[in-house]
Amino acid sequence: MTNKQSSNWLFLSSENGAEIPVACHDAVGKPVATFIMLPALGIRGTFYRKLASGLASKGISTVIVEQRGHGESPNRPSRNDKFTIQDYLFEDIRAVVTWCNQKLPETPLYIGGHSLGGHMASIAAGAFPDKFAGVVHMACGFPYHGDYKKPASGFVKLVAALIPPLTAIMGYYPGNWFKFGGREYRGLMMDWRHWALKGKYAVPGIENADQQISVFPGRAISIAFDYDSLASSASIERSRKALASTTMTRLKLTEKEQGDFLGHVEWGKRPDGVVRALSEWFSADQSDASAFNTSAA
Repeated sequence: MTNKQSSNWLFLSSENGAEIPVACHDAVGKPVATFIMLPALGIRGTFYRKLASGLASKGISTVIVEQRGHGESPNRPSRNDKFTIQDYLFEDIRAVVTWCNQKLPETPLYIGGHSLGGHMASIAAGAFPDKFAGVVHMACGFPYHGDYKKPASGFVKLVAALIPPLTAIMGYYPGNWFKFGGREYRGLMMDWRHWALKGKYAVPGIENADQQISVFPGRAISIAFDYDSLASSASIERSRKALASTTMTRLKLTEKEQGDFLGHVEWGKRPDGVVRALSEWFSADQSDASAFNTSAA
């Protein structure tokens, strides 16, 4: 795996040659943990700089991973460029885990994310259970239509119905049309469609994902937010219950912790309450977590 540097981003190279941009915010003082942060669908990695710098100030080295096709990624979704949940897991995330273990081998490694990023963190923990001390969810509601009331359930089913014809015609998913996601890869959105219709993590290439996730033995924290119109209580709980064998911490942040910065995305603009909650959680029970700093996934 070769790396190259550009501004504040380091470009990792997967085994298949894909470039994965990461931005590492090193812990101030002795690191308590290393945290891989995966973004929500269609959101650039730079959006999470305040979260990462806040966690770093509390001793948590935080590695923001750019989703392929967005921000600093050299790739853009097209008809001839393939990217699926399977690729995200075994190419991009695996390369980041390898790099983190080389850079900070003495600290426990956690993986988490916002919305889609939280789901990918669960899948990664299930696939590589000996690599992670725990999983972090932020505004991570499963997109299954049955977990939403009307009109939200109808919107989920509409998007799911339109993904196959639109991506067949255009070669990619035009998320800006729906104000849901951005320009996204056909394969990634076909996998998301499976989640929306079936309510299960299993997709082509990782058919046993649900079973793997259910036996992950580490710690987990799931943070929900008031005024989140994109993640219902039932959808949040489905994501939590998937991690059936973890020690799960469930939180819902309100104006008391986050002021006016709540909802599915707004929390990230001033994540003070999130930083406080996560730094306390990361710092707890590190005697057990310290065993999780193994070699490449």
